[in-house]
Amino acid sequence: EDCLYLNVYTKHINPDKLRPVMVWIYGGGFQFGEASRELYSPDYLLREDVVIISITYRLGPFGFLCMDDPAFDVPGNAGLKDQVM
Repeated sequence: EDCLYLNVYTKHINPDKLRPVMVWIYGGGFQFGEASRELYSPDYLLREDVVIISITYRLGPFGFLCMDDPAFDVPGNAGLKDQVM
């Protein structure tokens, strides 16, 4: 499934200067949402000299379906594992 993306935003690229990093994980009750929506544009935060990272993760049954039967091999919480990864 091609759904895991990492967006990195910064105002300036200078490998000699360290900057604070903000990681943003969108909400949506684990059912809907996306990291690249214009509503969540990083422009306001980029007024400061920071690096902003937003991630995507599997949603709905693709990320949070759990079948508590070893025969199905669906342990659940893949969406949370995506966020930790």
